Amino acid sequence: MTGVKVSVIVLAYNQEATVGRTLESVLSQHTDFDYEVIVGEDCSSDRTREVCARYASLFPDKVRLMPVAPNKGIVDNYFDCLMAAEGEFVGDCAGDDYWTHNRVLQTLVDCLDRHPEATVAYGLCGSGGGSGRETVGVGRRLMAKQLNSIRMPEITLSAAVYRRGVALTAIEEDGEMVRNRAFGCEDLPLVLALLARGDAVRVDFEALCYDAHKGDTPARVASMLGWFRQELAMRSLLSRHYGMKKAETVWFQLYARLRIAKYRLRSIFPRGRAGC
Repeated sequence: MTGVKVSVIVLAYNQEATVGRTLESVLSQHTDFDYEVIVGEDCSSDRTREVCARYASLFPDKVRLMPVAPNKGIVDNYFDCLMAAEGEFVGDCAGDDYWTHNRVLQTLVDCLDRHPEATVAYGLCGSGGGSGRETVGVGRRLMAKQLNSIRMPEITLSAAVYRRGVALTAIEEDGEMVRNRAFGCEDLPLVLALLARGDAVRVDFEALCYDAHKGDTPARVASMLGWFRQELAMRSLLSRHYGMKKAETVWFQLYARLRIAKYRLRSIFPRGRAGC
């Protein structure tokens, strides 16, 4: 595809029931520019790829399905899609989330056009409307806020659009601090790399419906215990890499250690299904 201004990455793995809704929300965007949709389907065991292939067939000039490959994991899947992107800007929407209205791309791209000093523009998750007010945040301050977030981060990548050239430069300069399988995630390292290289524009409008999963089944307890351990190690490493002070991330450090202790106890003394 040529002449596209924005590339939208949609990652999907075993999301047969939801990825169609995700793609519909992306394809419904009203823009005054061309955009492409790059779908990274990661060797699902259900019919996810069939759903994605159907959309690629229905919208051949818009949707590009990445080739069949062995399961990559979220990090390699995401960054392989990024490397295949052609747009000046990049957005994404996970295969179990969806954008809540049809002006998400236009709104965020317009912000970046108005603010050349910004590397990323972002909306809100499930806020229910909003004033549309724009606020420019200093990258360094937002890095600390992002690293210290306990629940929803300030910037959710699926509710954001960023400059592809800046992301590629960050990968080249910072390597495994951006693309690292051991991190188990693509969003926080990439957002930090973008903020280290410029400011961010927050737009007060609901952009994304985020699918959160709750309930303490034994499998989820084990998963969450591993997640908090991995997240704590990753955030500690990233904090040191970017020269953050310990005080700037103290709340997450404390919170993660408490949650690790909680899930250790739950794994020893299960108490059935409950909200967390």
